[in-house]
Amino acid sequence: MKAILQSLLFVLVFSVCGSATAQAQAETQTQAQDSKQPPSVEINSIVLQQLFDLQDRVNRLEYSRSATDSIEQNKEIELLKQQLNQLTQSVNLQHGKLSNQVDQYEGRISDIGASVDKYTTVLGWFGIVAGILSVVITGITLIFSSQSKKLAVESAKEQLEIYSEEIKSDLSEQLKNEINLHREKWEEHITNLLMDSEKRIEDLEQKIKKILNESHDYLERIKKLAQKAIEKELTEEEKEEYQISTFKLRQKPESEFTPDDWYQLGVDEYTRNNYPKAMEYFELSERHIDAKDIDVASSLFAKALCLNLDGRLDEEVSIYDNLITRFESSEISELQELVGLALYNKSNILDQKKRPNEALAVYDDLIARFLSSDQLKLQETVAMALYNKSIILGEERRLDEAAATYDYLITRFEKKKLPGIKKAIEGAIINRAELSILREPKNRSERRINNALDSLDSSVLASSIMSFLLFLLDKTDIDNVLQNVEDLAVDTEFTWRSIGIKKYLNQFSGVKGQQVQAFVRFFEEHNNVEKLKEELEKIKGDK
Repeated sequence: MKAILQSLLFVLVFSVCGSATAQAQAETQTQAQDSKQPPSVEINSIVLQQLFDLQDRVNRLEYSRSATDSIEQNKEIELLKQQLNQLTQSVNLQHGKLSNQVDQYEGRISDIGASVDKYTTVLGWFGIVAGILSVVITGITLIFSSQSKKLAVESAKEQLEIYSEEIKSDLSEQLKNEINLHREKWEEHITNLLMDSEKRIEDLEQKIKKILNESHDYLERIKKLAQKAIEKELTEEEKEEYQISTFKLRQKPESEFTPDDWYQLGVDEYTRNNYPKAMEYFELSERHIDAKDIDVASSLFAKALCLNLDGRLDEEVSIYDNLITRFESSEISELQELVGLALYNKSNILDQKKRPNEALAVYDDLIARFLSSDQLKLQETVAMALYNKSIILGEERRLDEAAATYDYLITRFEKKKLPGIKKAIEGAIINRAELSILREPKNRSERRINNALDSLDSSVLASSIMSFLLFLLDKTDIDNVLQNVEDLAVDTEFTWRSIGIKKYLNQFSGVKGQQVQAFVRFFEEHNNVEKLKEELEKIKGDK
């Protein structure tokens, strides 16, 4: 489009230029003709000036003549008139010639103008034709230039692509080399940093582990002391350690207390027999914003123990029920242990309240839940539950069930070395031997008692009880029994809970009956050996 407009503009300029050229030629020719004109025009101007001068003189003379009326003046006037006439004629003649020349010049100018018009028309058409040719040539040029442009663009693209590929290849190779060089340097640098960081992290981890282990060991130690304090089994040294830890804790702002801190204060008050204050601290531990399930369960259990020692057994059972309901489905071992202990203590309370059937049902629930557990504390709890269940069955005169439960307890846990299990098995063996006196022939009872002595040879209590049972069967004398009981500790606890064995002991009469009752009182009232010896000497003297 731009090329077409340029062509049209070229045509217009060309036409204007043609017209201007023609006019210039015409003016040139006119000027040439004028240059060839004779100098008569200038002469005519002089003649005319003379004529006007003469006319003016004649007029003055005539005017003056009228005043003077002189003959000389008249002659002069006549002469001047003649000259004026001659000049007039000469002017008229020249005027005629000039008119003819003007007519000739006008004809020539008309001819020149016609020639100029012809030339102008020709030049105009020539300009139009030239413009058209220019447009055609421009169109052809555009067509060929468009094609050439496409070819040039395609060729340029191909060259550019080739050049680009070459540049890319060169740059890619250079970049690869530079990247590899920098990569090797950075890899080496990063490797060194990583090695250094790993070493620092390892050292830091070791320090943190050491601190955490020390903190964990300390907390575990305090927790164990707290548990022993709850069970009132602290030695004097442990009690002093626990009191120091509690004293340090009390210097800490209460706003910074953790659930463990409140629990520790509760245990401290518990050991001081301040059960209401202890329960208050356990409550704070239970309701602490950071309290976990184990904190809540531990606090609930400790509150129940406070209620037990405060004689509020029904409230204690209610807390055990709450603990069991909330955490019975938990898979956390510590929570399972507390659930087992809650069931165990609940059964004991029901037994104390003379509700044996309910107590047996809870024991059965506990045993069913945790009999197959691998957790050591739960195994202890199950063993103690089996033992207590057997005792209740014996008190209820369900001797066969009691004997079967004792046998099951002994068989299942006889290889376990845990303190609680060993205590339960020892009690089961002793009570099973007692039941054998009531239910089995003497020779079988004797064999069972001797087997018990062999299995419990390290137990002073078992040896004392078994030797007493042999005395009942007339298989040993009073001196042998007295020798065994002399090694019993003063605070040893033992109770004849079986109604059957109590009736059996009451059937003896005479001196032996008195001796049997002296031993019964010794075992049940936990009297010292010296008092037992005095009673036996008195019985012997009365004999």
